[in-house]
Amino acid sequence: MRNFLIVLLVVYVAIAGFVLVRENLIGAAAQDVAAQCSQAIPRNVHTRLVAVTDIKGDDGTLARAITDALKADTHFEVIERNQLDTLLKEQALQISDLVSAEERIRPGMIRGVEGLVHGEIIEKTNLLAYSAYRVHLKMTGVQTGEILLSKEISSSLRSKYLLPAAAGLAALVIAFFAVGAASKIRGNAMLSAQEREQAVRKKLTATLKAAIDSLRATEHGLSMDSDKQSIAALRELRANLELLHDKMLAVRFADIDTESPRGLRKKDSRILDVCEDLLDSARAMAATGGVTAVSRRASDIRTHISRIEEMLTNRQ
Repeated sequence: MRNFLIVLLVVYVAIAGFVLVRENLIGAAAQDVAAQCSQAIPRNVHTRLVAVTDIKGDDGTLARAITDALKADTHFEVIERNQLDTLLKEQALQISDLVSAEERIRPGMIRGVEGLVHGEIIEKTNLLAYSAYRVHLKMTGVQTGEILLSKEISSSLRSKYLLPAAAGLAALVIAFFAVGAASKIRGNAMLSAQEREQAVRKKLTATLKAAIDSLRATEHGLSMDSDKQSIAALRELRANLELLHDKMLAVRFADIDTESPRGLRKKDSRILDVCEDLLDSARAMAATGGVTAVSRRASDIRTHISRIEEMLTNRQ
């Protein structure tokens, strides 16, 4: 699941990045600056025929945007850049020759052009989800050399996809860590269950070993010559208990309440009860000793063994 979320996160980031790049915020910010420039140019002067020269620090994006904005304004007629270049070639001039050291157009320098838009970019920011321009723009009357417009214009835009993209990314990151936390909790739960299972197994096997030791102690108190039948019965019981002990090692047990020695649940609780009854019988036999004790307790121990074997069979 975590691997799937990692792949999903990578794909999401790639798609979000593609969408943000496609949005072209820097182009939108340039268009906003161009629209402000078009609105700022005074209409009460004779500058209907205008041209846009190079803007310092611009890669052409802002100049094109201003040209398009002026063309969309019915007040102006715009001389395209290729037309301006043709005029300059005819007059043996270059764009760099148009503006003097004092940023003033020499009057009458370009025939056929009434206003010239120029300027420089003061600050430009172009990030994935944020773009901004701060530009000082001028418009100079070609015939008079008068500066008709000198204004600092700025625009800053944030992506409309930023908030939903960030929310989606946050949701994926939260899901990633939630799945990781769930996996860790599940792993801890499994480890805890294994520890509880071992605790159950330890209690049950310890009880059977104690019963085997009690039977062995009873056997040592008998005479090999006169108590052969009782010794044989004890050895049979011990063999059955050892087989039961081995069988118990292969059984998977349920959870155990570790705060209580007898806190086994459901079937495991009943198995432990019978094992403890078996141990009580074996200890009582060892404490009393003799053939009489064996004859009295052996049948109880056999019954307990049968019950435990049946319960273990149902437990698997």
